[in-house]
Amino acid sequence: EKAKYTEEARQAQVQGVVALQLLISAEGQVKDILVVRLLSHGLTIKAVEAAHSMKFEPGMKDGQRVAVLVNVEFSFNIY
Repeated sequence: EKAKYTEEARQAQVQGVVALQLLISAEGQVKDILVVRLLSHGLTIKAVEAAHSMKFEPGMKDGQRVAVLVNVEFSFNIY
């Protein structure tokens, strides 16, 4: 899922990376999000919104589904 630029960030020419750590449930759903690196002008919020809509395969251990931590990054660049 792609995070969308906010108009405020575009006007301020904010670029960079939002880093998130996601807790993925044994069912493959995003259950919790920790912001590791943030950006201003609403970009962190857009990254969190995009992360919430992502789908994951559940982690497996000894043939059983388990919750896992996943690190994801959203890059925001003005071209």
